Amino acid sequence: MSMVPVVGALVLAGFAAGEPLLRLAVEERHSIAADERHALFLDAKQRVVVVDLHAARVVALPSARGGGPWRAGCFTADGGALWLLEEAGTAQRFELRQPPQPQQSAPFLPSATVALPAGGGWHDLVAAPDGRSLAWSATRAGQRCAGVVAVTDGRELARFDAVGAAARSHDVLPWIAFVGEGAHVVVCIEPKGDGLRVLGHGDGSLQLWNLAEQRAAAHLHPYVAHRSPGYALLPDGVAFATRSERDFPVLCQRLGEPRPIVLLPDARGGHFTDLFVEPNGEWLCEQDFEDDDGITVIDVVGTRPPRTVAPGRRFVGFGSAPRQEEIPAAGVALAPGVVACGRDGTLERFALLDGSLQQRFTPEAGFTTTAARWCCRVPRLLLVGYHLAADGKSGDFEAQLHSLRPDGK
Repeated sequence: MSMVPVVGALVLAGFAAGEPLLRLAVEERHSIAADERHALFLDAKQRVVVVDLHAARVVALPSARGGGPWRAGCFTADGGALWLLEEAGTAQRFELRQPPQPQQSAPFLPSATVALPAGGGWHDLVAAPDGRSLAWSATRAGQRCAGVVAVTDGRELARFDAVGAAARSHDVLPWIAFVGEGAHVVVCIEPKGDGLRVLGHGDGSLQLWNLAEQRAAAHLHPYVAHRSPGYALLPDGVAFATRSERDFPVLCQRLGEPRPIVLLPDARGGHFTDLFVEPNGEWLCEQDFEDDDGITVIDVVGTRPPRTVAPGRRFVGFGSAPRQEEIPAAGVALAPGVVACGRDGTLERFALLDGSLQQRFTPEAGFTTTAARWCCRVPRLLLVGYHLAADGKSGDFEAQLHSLRPDGK
């Protein structure tokens, strides 16, 4: 591992990939805890795998009660605990910050258990930021569904069932997420015959659902997207790409507001628009996944106008320190940044505030990065991607954890 400092405040460049601290065969989907301590993956057999990013090791998870693998999982809002869901429908909470008991054969014992509606076919499990409820999504008998249950007693707070045709292999997976602290959810479960996906329930419009009142809190414009994530959750609302006559604006519906506001008058990619929200919820990035015009950065909490950074590169992730977290001396206190990948595979981290280059990393030869996270609390870089096979086709997905320290540790 080599590091070449570049003259200029907060700019470090020239990291070259040595042997990763950890390699893991995974699927592309993953999540990182808010404290940047743990990452969660699904392996090739749809089993949950958890990695300690600081210790660079796979966490030994306890076995599900039925002996089978865990099918879904999520971190709590502060990153201090993990919810795991077994095939039979039991979700169990495990505290990640408590030391193992001396006589334990497994590193964790569950601190809470919640029974979800049985039926299998699980896709996602999501914990509300306030910790009071869990949301789930699944596909059962070809139909997509989602719901919300209370953590205290397993009481069902909401249930959403797709209407219309049965799900097909190329339709979007059912998706549900909390908006705000946990009083509202937004769902994506309805397949459409034209191959497009619709975010919402029942009437084909984007809806924020008020759990307490069991009604839609806001009816918005019809949402149009191809396969890309044309929506992003903000701390107090949801941003989404939509169609308005000939334009494809990016809008934002905030909780408690009567109508959405325009964040970007016309997204270049139209219904091919990708939207990504920075972990602290202060910046939104937009990019057409079919062109290399750069990444449009949108300030969602201030008044700075949208601008383009990283021309000729594609978005792969963020590099941001958790808000209100002390960064250790071994860490690098960089400003919030966006990670982009050039055609040669080189990863570069640009400051969201002014678009300046902060860091550069060169992955292994032949490795194509699809997602990345530049961790600041401990100097680590997490990559997800694949190696090209001899026939030019993409191989299996792999996660790599690299050190960004001069000593490679």
